[in-house]
Amino acid sequence: LPNRFIDRNILYVDTSSIKSETVCDEGVREEIRDELVRITDAIRGEKLGKTCSRLRTLLERCKHSSEAFHSTGQQDAGEFLLYLFSIFGVNGLFVRRQTFVSNSLAELPEDLVKITDVSFETSPVVVVSSDVLEGKPRVSLADFLQQQEDSVFDEKNLFRGPNNVTYRRRQELYGVVKGEFLVFYVQRLFLGRRVYTEVVCPERVFGLELYAIVVHERAHYTCYIKCSKKWFYYNDLSDEIKGIGTYNDMFAQRDAAEDVASAREPPKYPDVKTTGVLYFYRSYQ
Repeated sequence: LPNRFIDRNILYVDTSSIKSETVCDEGVREEIRDELVRITDAIRGEKLGKTCSRLRTLLERCKHSSEAFHSTGQQDAGEFLLYLFSIFGVNGLFVRRQTFVSNSLAELPEDLVKITDVSFETSPVVVVSSDVLEGKPRVSLADFLQQQEDSVFDEKNLFRGPNNVTYRRRQELYGVVKGEFLVFYVQRLFLGRRVYTEVVCPERVFGLELYAIVVHERAHYTCYIKCSKKWFYYNDLSDEIKGIGTYNDMFAQRDAAEDVASAREPPKYPDVKTTGVLYFYRSYQ
């Protein structure tokens, strides 16, 4: 589906204006952009095209970490998205980070001193790490837009603030200020095993609407996508795209199957709450 943010930052971007830390020649980056346009047109039925072989060849010439995204083996979808965004220097999420210090160890310290207050633009991908999921039955994606870190230091390792003053405690507040496109990347591998923590994905969050979910089940990626206010399920091993219905229907079809005591077969479609790895939000279009 057309997406203004992706069109502007990847498919139709002026590659000469891109600032990226990924080692990628401008000519190669331009070829990658053009190949992504060709693949997109093929997906939409506007042009013929059945393979991504040329894209793999181009990615091999655009180095990034140790991941072999040009190979034919299965790669992590979230890591690939981060890699793709890094090639094009995609940002677009504006956040604010504030740092406070104190010598009070009370639950609500009264002598907090603000030492930093900065706003900056960053990647639209919010990573939900597996160690955060581990041991929790349920988390909400909305909680990761506003985060707080509270650190207490021992007497031998006090935090040193402005004017060389030391403090026992530091609090950092991190919050999203604005953005038109947002992706939650949920990492579900923890120490080599799968984490099935339920993820609550609101239909709307921060003025953005959920419009696509990539799920991973039995070593295979599939997805749910919203089109004309209705949800559909796509599996490239199937001959057709399945209609799901509304946002609530997407969850109800799974819950209904689990409520049937005699149903021994797995539900028809993957559970977006326990197998979802990428949750896409965008401004209303």
